[in-house]
Amino acid sequence: MNVTDSTLKERLVDQINGRRVIAALFYTFNFDPKFFENYVMPILVPSQTFINNSIANNILWRKLYKDNAVPAITVYFDQDAKSTDNGPYLDYKLVAVSMPMVGKNKGNFHPKHSFILVENTGAENELIVITGSNNITQSGWCENIECISEKMLINGKEFPRELRKSIKSFIEATYRNYGKLWTIAEDKIFSYLNKIGYTNEREIYLFNSFQGDFQNFIDLNILNDDSIHTLEICSPYFKNTPDLLKLIGDKKIKIKIQAPFRNGYCFLDQNVYDSYKQQGVKWYYQADESRNNHSKVYRFYGSTKTYTIIGSVNLTAPAWNGFAAKPKQIFNIESALLYVQKVDTQNYILKKEIKEELKFSNGATTSEEWHERYEVPDIQFVIDWSTKNLSWKNASKNKCILEIFNQKFDLNSSKSVDLSALKNAHLVIESIARKPLLKVIETMEKTEREHYYYANQIGFEKRPLEFRFSSTDIIDAWELLGNESSELNDWLVNRLEQVTDIMQDESGILISDQTVEKSLLNEMARHFYGLVKLEQFLYDDSVLNKSKPQKASHFKNFKYYLTYDNIDTLFSYYREVYRLKHDGKILSVYYWLLLNILVNNFYGATNLKKFLKQINVEDLEKDSDILKSIEEIRNEIEIEIEMVGKTLNVDKRKMKWALSILNTDHELY
Repeated sequence: MNVTDSTLKERLVDQINGRRVIAALFYTFNFDPKFFENYVMPILVPSQTFINNSIANNILWRKLYKDNAVPAITVYFDQDAKSTDNGPYLDYKLVAVSMPMVGKNKGNFHPKHSFILVENTGAENELIVITGSNNITQSGWCENIECISEKMLINGKEFPRELRKSIKSFIEATYRNYGKLWTIAEDKIFSYLNKIGYTNEREIYLFNSFQGDFQNFIDLNILNDDSIHTLEICSPYFKNTPDLLKLIGDKKIKIKIQAPFRNGYCFLDQNVYDSYKQQGVKWYYQADESRNNHSKVYRFYGSTKTYTIIGSVNLTAPAWNGFAAKPKQIFNIESALLYVQKVDTQNYILKKEIKEELKFSNGATTSEEWHERYEVPDIQFVIDWSTKNLSWKNASKNKCILEIFNQKFDLNSSKSVDLSALKNAHLVIESIARKPLLKVIETMEKTEREHYYYANQIGFEKRPLEFRFSSTDIIDAWELLGNESSELNDWLVNRLEQVTDIMQDESGILISDQTVEKSLLNEMARHFYGLVKLEQFLYDDSVLNKSKPQKASHFKNFKYYLTYDNIDTLFSYYREVYRLKHDGKILSVYYWLLLNILVNNFYGATNLKKFLKQINVEDLEKDSDILKSIEEIRNEIEIEIEMVGKTLNVDKRKMKWALSILNTDHELY
């Protein structure tokens, strides 16, 4: 087992090595979706260039979802340990785990696993297995000292039977006890682990709490070696007394523990420190006191072997207790990997023993009492952006009220709400889109408690945008249609970086919701030209003579430009010219002409249904589904045309004549 000092991001980038990620499955205690989406998820799409701007990257993600370039992703996390500063923006599956109450307390869902399945061209795929102490947070990936192990499982090459069986068992047990719905990511990774190209066993073992308690795991796999003489422990959290180490101490094994230090202060309660010392434990200094050491490592030394456990298991009672379906004592869900190595000379990790008096921090939080929490109502939310419907499944018997934009909804008496029908619907929908964190007030007897939930998403492509290009920028993007897709992607990345840098303050908040608009009257010819360019690209008859995969790709583009709400789509163009008209920046007659072009040449084109059927050769989606979306947009635009038409003091016959000329002679524009 080689030890390196590097960031997890660097290691993961090296392991993926530019290959396509098929699926990714994460288990964590603390979870920060903003960090995950802006720091971790880009690693999973190595083909895309991202920039240091979350708004710009969110827009790029929409195009990636359109191209099916985003792998299946699932994240399990502890419901009580998620970030309440923000919610998830992107489209992946979230499973919030609420641990069972035992009396007035409960344990933690605490494993830290990452399973990432990558594709190999012409060879067997590979499963990257990351196990360690790192949560999916800024601290866990960038700031703390963490200890992490990485392992590659390759069917037929490096595929030990018992290890992959144990990983399968952990995934299955977690889903069975805490999962809501078996996800695509779980299915793809589980299917890979079902392969049978077993290889010779290496001495690597998986521990997880579903197997039983941690002491039993140590007894079975380590303490049967009578030559073990020393144990080293790194843990940031401790049981108040050294009871957990009694069996190890009884075997006359020397116990050395790294004490948590920051800037010259020991971050242990002095009573805890003294109680361990009185039982013969030797305390050691932390090598780097400038950062928080969050590692969980147990390292046993024998005469010829070293046993190293790396994972999530702190030196606390809940961490060492095993899972119980009907628990009588608090337990965590933990995981770790045990590596057994034959060695000639021992390499100890703890170097400097503490022999002098220490300064102790008054704010020490390293005891096991920190886990005390309240029970959280079991409520699952789903938001469908295409219908603007928020639905839920509520298993709580207590009264629970959902608060949205000063409006309240009884979660016990109803199962959904149509957001578009609410008072100030536009503001409500925009508010949830900008910060998708749902506040629930639970009433238990006379006590009220606040809880916060994330919602899984449907119809992500219809989620309201934080930011739109100007119509001029949209046309610039359309001018690149038909060129290499990389050319359009590079233009979008560069333009987004330019525009969002100008439009955001130092905290990253948008100062304005649009880019600088050129005089639209001077851009009339370019608008007509851009619309023609898009029409020729979408309704390209030459596509009908191409292969099925090429037709399928064009179907995705067709759906994207007509129905997605993204910065370079026709739907976004409509929203932008709508804004220009209502801000008084475009003449009504010209606006009326543009809207009619959108209906006649795109959303209501005479060959729309026939063309759609011809390019949807792989039945990527029911024709009726995409036609429904197109029809909804068409109806919205036609209502707008009717309203504008009533305000015009121009002969409508002449306007329709001008429109017919534009529609029959594209060379004019």
